[in-house]
Amino acid sequence: RDGTLLFLEAAPDRAMAIRRLYPDGRTELIRAGDRELLELSISPNGRRLGMAALTVDGDSQIWSYDLARNDIVPIGQGAGWDQYPFFFDNDTIGYVSERDDGRGDLYRRAADGSGPEIQLSSTLPYRNNPHADRSGRVVARVSSPETNSDDIWVFEPGNWDTGIRVVTTSGIDANPKFSADGGFITFASNRSGRYEVYVVPYPRGEQDVDWKVTTDGGRDPQWSPDGRAIFYISDGMIYRTEVTGTQPFRTARPEPFLGYLGDTRNWTVSADGTHIIAADALEPPRPRVIFNLHEELERRLPTR
Repeated sequence: RDGTLLFLEAAPDRAMAIRRLYPDGRTELIRAGDRELLELSISPNGRRLGMAALTVDGDSQIWSYDLARNDIVPIGQGAGWDQYPFFFDNDTIGYVSERDDGRGDLYRRAADGSGPEIQLSSTLPYRNNPHADRSGRVVARVSSPETNSDDIWVFEPGNWDTGIRVVTTSGIDANPKFSADGGFITFASNRSGRYEVYVVPYPRGEQDVDWKVTTDGGRDPQWSPDGRAIFYISDGMIYRTEVTGTQPFRTARPEPFLGYLGDTRNWTVSADGTHIIAADALEPPRPRVIFNLHEELERRLPTR
């Protein structure tokens, strides 16, 4: 009311650092970084990161980062957006590319950058937020003209262009992830009016119902590597909930795991489930204060 304005001014350089973030507040720098990262994923053994990085032209490209060797190699470098990196296994990385008429097809390549890119799908629809289980099946968010919304589909090897719709609601269903054994899919949905995290079995029977994991909103769910817990983000905080049963599926009360985290696309659970790997701005936002804002606005924009 007195005209004092406080805000955070983003640094002009959007280069991002990759860090290990622990529940006790410890932070370890993995890589200082030289580019703006849009998404992160981790290989099952925790030795590689898949990264989508913004280019100077405003597109996105896929890179693979060997954590032990501190070595980054290019993976998907097509024209347009290559994004949503995920791992089929420790040695194979997958991603989505818009290079062919903006379709959003699935591609894969050796995670060390050797060998050619292999295109898996060649038709619409666009596949968002893909994730693979150990058998090579891919679950993804798909925009469905029939429902005029986003549903969850599973694409199996040899059937990349058709797929099976497993979740259909009146809302947006997003960020699907297979459990370690491929028997369950967690996802976020705003069917209730706000985003909550759910789990469904796969394959899904006619009598199977969705189990709501969250109690107070949440999105971007991720499994622990052993499948015994689910992590998700809510109001910038990361929560963790234990899986207490699978016949039927049940979870415990969610508990805070990590303090404030900004970008929901820029974190992943470590291979041992003990911490988070995240990307954030190399230079933090700078606090700025303007006093007498009312007078300043009147001076710059006088009423006529």
